[in-house]
Amino acid sequence: MYMAIKAMDELSNIAPTSNIVRIVYQRRTTSTSRTRCKECNGVRSLEECDRRGTVRTCQRQDVCSMEVRINGGRRTISVFCKQKQACKNELQQNNQQCRRNMQNKTCRCCCEKPSCNATNFTCITTYNNFQ
Repeated sequence: MYMAIKAMDELSNIAPTSNIVRIVYQRRTTSTSRTRCKECNGVRSLEECDRRGTVRTCQRQDVCSMEVRINGGRRTISVFCKQKQACKNELQQNNQQCRRNMQNKTCRCCCEKPSCNATNFTCITTYNNFQ
């Protein structure tokens, strides 16, 4: 739990123009239950998502998706249910769209554990050596 809180604090303190994130893919431990995901769209911080977001039961083929966009120095965070294959496909775009030297970037990650994006944002962490 400490690591999850630390990761949330680190992301919350990132300036909108900071270099951002290492992305990982986490596997769900229970395959029979439907994933529940936190949902919020275009918020500025994880705290704002926590206040304004809702928790939704996803479709069976869905995972939780997280997206951080930096555009013109403004950071927005969106978390939501997304079809598993679509999330994996977008995850592969991080090599092109989520690079350290890009002024405008989109960084994504996916997780499958129940409510994995409701209070645990460990799939988005700062990473100084990110491409």
